[in-house]
Amino acid sequence: MAFLVLVIVFISGFTGLIYQVVWQKYLSIYLGSHALSTSLTLSCFFLFLALGYQIMGRYGHKLGSNRILSYAYLEGLIGVYAILSPAVFKYLYEVWPSYPSHSFMHFASSGFFALLLIGFPTFLMGGTIPLLTQGMSKELEEGHKVHAWVYGLNTLGAFVGTLTAGFILIEWLGLAQSLNLTGILNCLICVFLIVYCRASSRNFEGFEPVKEASKVKHDYRLLGLAFLSGFISFGLENIIIRLAGLTVGSSNYSYTVIVAAFILSIALGSMAASKSNAKTGLRWLIFSQAGLMISLAVFVYLIPSMPSMLSRVRLLFSPSEINFIPYWVTVFLTFQLLVLGPVFFMGMTLPLLFQQLKRRGQFLNQTAGLMYAVNSIGAVLGSILLGYLAFFILDVLEVFFVIMFLTGICVAMVLAIKAKRRVWAIVTVPILIALIFPLLVPQWKDSDFVPGQFFGNLVPPKTKKEYLKNQEENRRYREEEQKILFSDFGVNTYTVVVETGSGDRAVFVNGKPDAHTKGDQFTRSMTALLPLSITNSNADIFIIGLGSGLSAGIAASFPDTESVKVAEIANGVIRALPYFDEWNFNLKDNMDKVTIVNDDAYKVLKTEEKKYDIIFSEPSNTWVTGVEKIYTFEFLKEASSKLKKDGIYSQWFPLFAMSEPGFLSILFNFKRAFKNVTLWGAGGAATIIMASNDDLSVNLEQIKKKAEQVPEIYTSVEREGGVGILYHQLLTDPAVTDLAKRSELMHSLYHPTLAYQSGRAFFQNSVIQHEELANKYFVMPVSEKEKMQAMESKFPVQSHGPDKLLWEQVKNQLPESFYEKGVEFLLSVDPLFAGRISLARQDVFGEKGKSIASKKKSKKMEQYEYLLNKNPKSKPSSTNEELPLAAELFERYRYLLAMRKEPYIQNVLGQVPEKCDEDVKKCLKTKIAISAFLNPKLEAKKEELLKSIDNNPEVTKKLVETIYETEVRQL
Repeated sequence: MAFLVLVIVFISGFTGLIYQVVWQKYLSIYLGSHALSTSLTLSCFFLFLALGYQIMGRYGHKLGSNRILSYAYLEGLIGVYAILSPAVFKYLYEVWPSYPSHSFMHFASSGFFALLLIGFPTFLMGGTIPLLTQGMSKELEEGHKVHAWVYGLNTLGAFVGTLTAGFILIEWLGLAQSLNLTGILNCLICVFLIVYCRASSRNFEGFEPVKEASKVKHDYRLLGLAFLSGFISFGLENIIIRLAGLTVGSSNYSYTVIVAAFILSIALGSMAASKSNAKTGLRWLIFSQAGLMISLAVFVYLIPSMPSMLSRVRLLFSPSEINFIPYWVTVFLTFQLLVLGPVFFMGMTLPLLFQQLKRRGQFLNQTAGLMYAVNSIGAVLGSILLGYLAFFILDVLEVFFVIMFLTGICVAMVLAIKAKRRVWAIVTVPILIALIFPLLVPQWKDSDFVPGQFFGNLVPPKTKKEYLKNQEENRRYREEEQKILFSDFGVNTYTVVVETGSGDRAVFVNGKPDAHTKGDQFTRSMTALLPLSITNSNADIFIIGLGSGLSAGIAASFPDTESVKVAEIANGVIRALPYFDEWNFNLKDNMDKVTIVNDDAYKVLKTEEKKYDIIFSEPSNTWVTGVEKIYTFEFLKEASSKLKKDGIYSQWFPLFAMSEPGFLSILFNFKRAFKNVTLWGAGGAATIIMASNDDLSVNLEQIKKKAEQVPEIYTSVEREGGVGILYHQLLTDPAVTDLAKRSELMHSLYHPTLAYQSGRAFFQNSVIQHEELANKYFVMPVSEKEKMQAMESKFPVQSHGPDKLLWEQVKNQLPESFYEKGVEFLLSVDPLFAGRISLARQDVFGEKGKSIASKKKSKKMEQYEYLLNKNPKSKPSSTNEELPLAAELFERYRYLLAMRKEPYIQNVLGQVPEKCDEDVKKCLKTKIAISAFLNPKLEAKKEELLKSIDNNPEVTKKLVETIYETEVRQL
């Protein structure tokens, strides 16, 4: 075999999988993230592969005498189309109509859309394996070995392509540039092979048959086996991907890793099949099918232990950036060991079938084309039936039993070919075993998968004894202290409702808690209550994500609400709604106002003609596959266009499992899509982004009136009178704009960086802190160059709203209780915001209002008051030492600048010692920090001065004090 051609075969597999991954993401933009969309995409992909296999296989030998040259032209055409495909998608996306989901027209239009986008290139891809098999095989006898290596190396390249696309390419380059780069690589393959074929002494005609192909008859039992192999493989892959999400979380990374492990196992099985020969081929085929059946039986027993196994892997790695790749390498190896058995034997099947099917009277490309066409048709039906429709009537274990039964049929079919006598008796045995097998397998427990062990306390235990104790406590909790009320392994998600011993309930989606009657009842309530209290009209409301029905219940409870439409992609969550009737404000009694649509929110909004007063968005975390779409500019712009005048978009947003670049990119997209964007505290590690196309305003009488209409809702979140919701605001539109300008990350439908950023943040347990953001982006001096870079952004954002918080616009009308409760709430969020309310209270109530800081015993708040008082009567009693107090005051001073207050720097400077007599180094460093902040010109000298202090304090003391006197005192 020509070594260089085999290298090209590997690269071709590499590019082919990248195309599949990227085109699937393109199609999900139009089709949505629904499971049906994935099944449609895979079906179209394999349908045209089958067509390519059949046509190129049947007529490929007529394209020219040099099969590798014909293969080169196919690769070139694929590459050219890949480069053009983003433009093709853009055109189709603009002209192709959208229909309501779950309608026949949606199904038909989606199918035709997919066919138009990926039909042509996948048809060409289908022609590559038959041509390579024919061109590389000189003799009939070596044909199966050549085919096994071609198929194996091509699949091995696909394995590398999967990892490259999932971990590097899409995040770094986006969808279009990934296709451009890969398309260029395909074009280079074409050029290389043309040069190689002309320079080579070999003509690559391959094996020439003796008879006409039309006279050759195949054993249809073998073709039936090829069909079942494709059917089974996609059913099994679908199950493994779903189970992987329950063990390590449903992220892009988990999907990439499990697909890579699946593909590598197939490649290894294919190359192992090359060791067979004409005499042993049938025995190898029987061995492969029996091995598949046995390994599936073992695998089904291992599945319940997968979550604890993978959680132990997680405990091996501390949550740091440097451990991210080692962790996923270990996860990949673990999955590889788990799936190697069954998938390895599946990988052996097609090469061994090819060995049995090849005939002297037929071109090898014809044999390969027919076999792969039949196999791909099986894959099409498998992706639809086992990957989608089966989950309407069966749970995951029952689907597994169907796969086991079909495997038993495969074993029976190959035994029937081998057997000479007692055929029926022999073939009945594997089928009976497959039928009896479900009776021997214990039912999987929901408690094995929920709560997901990937989500929770991941601090590694110090000793083995501590680990075993934790495991026992975890097992006891799952089996004894939680009660499973509802379970649904649906077409899209695995949904479970759990009740704890205290009577609280939670809905888990794919092992992750998405709504809790105690843990997040307050934060979820505020997502609905904040915009409902502020808006001038709440007649029509749209909600993204149902959860426990809390937001829908709150919205429907308001008398002025006329209609509430909810888009929920998980059918199980909809079915679980009755289990939360006690906690969602009698939603069931207001269902005449509510419509629930089981579909992807982006797809629903895009097909909507109606406009809404309020849109609530309460999706899962951004690291969950598909959720990142909610935060793209394209989606937010669509949502913006669906708001009425003065309409409000309210986005619940978790600050945990979120990176700073990802958070800033979200604010950037909001500012591009909406005129006014503000940030609100929701309690705990959550925030609310409220956006509008108009400036927000506040009407206290209107808020009080709404609170009187539904007092039980406001009382449930301890915001009697309604006005208490106003102190939840943290940042104004200008402040959010300042943050948005700092975004260096571009997140869009066509460059979904947020999904990957959030996946890493989830591993690192990253949490966004308001104080850290203020310190980094508001108070540190910014160079002119940085300002210019921010303003010269490709999509510059501008602040439109007022710089005052809403409550500051009416602060003289607010009661004392507003300020007292505001301080109490905001101290848990950030003392900076609590201090702001405390100071406003002093402005309104004078001397009487000054006692609030001491009541709450907040040192920081005392310091804020001190810094805002031009002639303070007393200094804050932080410490008797001047220097530490000066450092603390300087931090408060910077925070107040961030909040657009005017603190007095003299109050800081008054605490800095005139001379550094004690603790010289610390004193000088504090002086330098203050000097550099107040005079950015000194920023360049700062590091040099600090180093000189560490190296030789006596030399630098005089120099630094000179700078301090000349620069700082003047200010």
